[in-house]
Amino acid sequence: MPSTSLFSTDSSSTASPDIHDCIKSKDFLGLKEIGINDGFADNNTTRLRCYSILLGCGGLDVYDENEEGCNKKFKQIDENEYTHIIGRDILRNGYSRWDKTANYSDYQKSYDLQQIEKLLNVVFTEYPEFNYIQSFDSVFALFYLIANGNLFIAKKLIVSYLHIFKSDLAMKQDNFGHLNAIWSYLKKYDAAYYKWLMHIVGDCQDVSFALEWYIAWFSHCSISDFSTILRIYDFMISTQNQSIGLYMVLAVLLLNKKQIMQNVENLSDFIVFTKSGLSFDKDSVSQLITKCHQIMQSEMKEEQRRNSWKQNKMEAIKAW
Repeated sequence: MPSTSLFSTDSSSTASPDIHDCIKSKDFLGLKEIGINDGFADNNTTRLRCYSILLGCGGLDVYDENEEGCNKKFKQIDENEYTHIIGRDILRNGYSRWDKTANYSDYQKSYDLQQIEKLLNVVFTEYPEFNYIQSFDSVFALFYLIANGNLFIAKKLIVSYLHIFKSDLAMKQDNFGHLNAIWSYLKKYDAAYYKWLMHIVGDCQDVSFALEWYIAWFSHCSISDFSTILRIYDFMISTQNQSIGLYMVLAVLLLNKKQIMQNVENLSDFIVFTKSGLSFDKDSVSQLITKCHQIMQSEMKEEQRRNSWKQNKMEAIKAW
């Protein structure tokens, strides 16, 4: 079945841009379109080059050992305030749950987890403004694998990623970031469902059910199929929208409304069901991406209308 185009600058055009041409010319909009509509397939070398452009890291190449890809540039760092927490978290990292790593040898798994732990400690030491939160370790593990184990390249991607998409979490001592806003969004999109869910949850400050979705973009424990996780990251990074994590959580709640209302009677039910009762397979994730994109477009159009209204008001005041 052909994929439905979500992103297009020309409604009459049906041909997708060529990914290799986009990488060669560093065509930012072309890569956005590919990432949103189809993702970057199974080739992590290609994905790495796409991510490096979309995250503003230039043309990083994992095989270019003479320049930016040189692991010798990666410095060993001593302990930081999060070292002991990271050491515990790494033992229950998403890496250990993914199908991609399931058949790795014990030696390879041990080596990779040591390298991911080193990567975490270096970033949170070199960037003391960053705040570590549980599940970030799985995000780091994902970028480590995309970078083919190159710590220097993985660090550059991660630092940029945290600044663009996780500033509300990484730059503040707040484990919830902007996630509390999910309730106002749900009220806006489905007031009756919001009212029912508030009766279940009891407190609009309670967002614990969605933390892993929001912090790790489903990579920590919700999904084990690595290609499905990558599809989510391809889409969300390609949107370049800082609120995309919120929109995805909202999409999960809206698309699973019927299931949630049929299976949940109290807060405990809700937490258990959102943790283990929802399915995130390829088909459901495809539906989530479509719904999330619709929400994002709606919010962007509303913001454009607000900005236009403010601009017109300012011009009217000046003319008066």
